[in-house]
Amino acid sequence: MGNINQADGAGQIDIGGRISPVSYHVIARDADGAAAKQVHIELSLPRDWLVAHGFKSQAVLIRENGARTEVRADSQVDVGDPISIVLASDPKDVASENELSSAFPELKVH
Repeated sequence: MGNINQADGAGQIDIGGRISPVSYHVIARDADGAAAKQVHIELSLPRDWLVAHGFKSQAVLIRENGARTEVRADSQVDVGDPISIVLASDPKDVASENELSSAFPELKVH
């Protein structure tokens, strides 16, 4: 994979019906193929905050455009984990620049 395109977004995280504001990163990397990209979303949140909000291992990120994206930690989170926990979505293959800008407007493709 070659070029990386990144953008920040502001959204909300839904943990068991409890909604809180968060910021997140959209990361697109060139995939095999001419215009294909592989895109995923990451956000980092304090472990203690996640535990206090009842987070176990997955939640739903509500992005700026209203799209709902499942994000998860590598494993179930508890007080013995690192102080900052990275949540990530599964990678999504995007075939064209038009599809990329439609699905991930945060990237503002020109």
